[in-house]
Amino acid sequence: MNVKWDLRQLFLDIDVWDREYDKVKSGLLKKQDLLRSIERLRVYIYLRSDIERDNLELIDRIKLLGDLEQSCFPKTEVNVNYVEETYSRKSQKMLEEVKSSNNHVDVTYKNINNIISLHKFENINNIHMNYLYALGNRAKELQHNYILFVTEYLRELGNRHSSSILDLKCDEYGINKSAVQTIFSETKRYKFIYTKFIEVEKRFFERKTITYSEFYFGPLTILNHKNVAYDEGIQYLMVSLNCLGKKYQKCIQQEISGGWIDVYPQKEKKGGSYCWGIPKLQPYIFLNYCNDLKSLLDLAHEMGHAVHAILANGNREEDAAFKYPIFLSEIVAIVNEILVQNFLIKDSKKNKETIIYMIGQMNFIMIKQVFGSLLEDMSISGIIQVGKADVGKGFNLLMKEFFDEKVESSSVVYTDWFRNLNIYRPYYNIQYPLAYLIAHQIVYMLNTKQLMPEQFIAVLEAGASKSQYELLKSINIDLNNIADYIQIFWDSYNQLVDDLLKEV
Repeated sequence: MNVKWDLRQLFLDIDVWDREYDKVKSGLLKKQDLLRSIERLRVYIYLRSDIERDNLELIDRIKLLGDLEQSCFPKTEVNVNYVEETYSRKSQKMLEEVKSSNNHVDVTYKNINNIISLHKFENINNIHMNYLYALGNRAKELQHNYILFVTEYLRELGNRHSSSILDLKCDEYGINKSAVQTIFSETKRYKFIYTKFIEVEKRFFERKTITYSEFYFGPLTILNHKNVAYDEGIQYLMVSLNCLGKKYQKCIQQEISGGWIDVYPQKEKKGGSYCWGIPKLQPYIFLNYCNDLKSLLDLAHEMGHAVHAILANGNREEDAAFKYPIFLSEIVAIVNEILVQNFLIKDSKKNKETIIYMIGQMNFIMIKQVFGSLLEDMSISGIIQVGKADVGKGFNLLMKEFFDEKVESSSVVYTDWFRNLNIYRPYYNIQYPLAYLIAHQIVYMLNTKQLMPEQFIAVLEAGASKSQYELLKSINIDLNNIADYIQIFWDSYNQLVDDLLKEV
């Protein structure tokens, strides 16, 4: 099985890339051809640089391409996207400095649950708190920069000033605000269910108390050791997604053959996972597969993006392929994750470790993300209204609302907030829980035969030919009924926790 990319589908080699770059630079290409050419140049050079991080020639070409894009499509003024990117890079640099000064903390900027190779439960809190303490030393600088950024951001938005991150982002990104608000309010209402999981953790890990860090990250770090080789992971994927039909399975087979996936971590390769490509071409999947549960779920997620792209590629409308919104694309990818999770839970039966790990995934998405969104919403309101925010006070208030003192807190944990700010990455905290709930509902409907596989496939094939909400409505997903979907999710969660309590 080929486990490395074949980038010759884009350019045979870097010399051909250079010739295409010169063609674009000549200014002879018409707008549509120019856009397509730049897109191919961008995808190739970024993909290649991600697997050859130390190749300075590639880095130089990325800068040249950026300058070329700026000259082809000049920005008349500093716009919101530029402000977002500038602040994001500034925060990233600070966080990388923290990481480099704490080499024992193996943590990425995007997601702290990438901490790996921990063997003692008590280490989780120590390592997490060490990292956050180091970050806490930079918290004031981060907060100062953030306030400056928000001021600039609001200036750019002009008359769209708002006192709420939800108002800003739901309007700008077409997010259903009422659905998000319902998730926020309902999550706290179901705390009697998710706080039961604290008792599971206490019993399983033989602890008298559970900290904030241990509640969220304990299962994801300690129990991420199930040995799932890549070939075995593909088999899990095929069996788990069998319910989506032969057409879907054929797309998976098409993706895993022919050099479209770069599977294993390498010394020079960057971390993380993603799916990327250009319209009308098979998508590329980037993985760092480590033969564990997280790797399997990453594979399932990125394969969802890939199949979506493959099916949308068949749509003849010019912008239908690859131009669908990230919200819809993430729903499709999360459907894959949930189907694999459900299969593993069912297959595990008495394997408590796997089930606890899967519930840990749910906690991270449905509780921590919502917690972070509410904390930022409170903080943004303070910044806009009075020019400052007391993040620590907001954090302590939410801890009481979410956990009723059942989880031990710390004065420095709130600095974790600075790692994943919605205002420039609005998807992950604001939209992701909503996408997860919709995906969970789609899986529920597939399992109960309220949704047929061919109906789901039709949504993927539509690409961007219709709006995301029109496509969701076509399979009877109505965000006015989001409370019903939340109830179904927490009922299934509750059943898992109750079963675990009997076992542990």
